[in-house]
Amino acid sequence: MAAQMVTATGDWDLRALFAVQLPTPDARANPPLLDLDLNQQDGVLAGAARSLKNGEQDGRVGNYLSHWCELRPFNR
Repeated sequence: MAAQMVTATGDWDLRALFAVQLPTPDARANPPLLDLDLNQQDGVLAGAARSLKNGEQDGRVGNYLSHWCELRPFNR
């Protein structure tokens, strides 16, 4: 999965946008994007993860799903 956008801003330590493929009939016809807006604190990236339609990320128009997300280092 190649990122369409990866950056940092004054508000977010990591902003990223990825194309994803979900195993549902509507998503196969119109694949969504995964939008991550995360800040780093105590070794964890945490913030919002959103699934939205391609072309709607700028104005957040239409339906999209938003969830809390935490990314932690993987230790074996």
